[in-house]
Amino acid sequence: MAISVHICDSTMCTPAADLGVRLRRRIENCPDESYEGRTDSDGFLRFVVEPASWSRLYQIEADLAAYYVIAGVMPSLTAAAVELSVMGSSEPLHLSLLISPSSFIVYTANLVQQ
Repeated sequence: MAISVHICDSTMCTPAADLGVRLRRRIENCPDESYEGRTDSDGFLRFVVEPASWSRLYQIEADLAAYYVIAGVMPSLTAAAVELSVMGSSEPLHLSLLISPSSFIVYTANLVQQ
């Protein structure tokens, strides 16, 4: 199963390139599985995770503090964190974030294979 994120910086009107992102799969009564990566120059990052036969709760967290400090901005939000439930589907899932130092907007969409 693939989970991808696309992150745009609304302050600079650009893709959020080289932004640290962590994906955690939260599993009841088990240790969390964790994946980490950095967005590419287009603000895009794709995680490939092994599908599980039970329902899954994922947390995606973007490190806003480290990203904005490079630009000389002290953000009031240090991270943009989202928890989402993926129930019984192996369809690719896409999560889009629009970030700023003080807010973020998120939406999800299933990707359609062409």
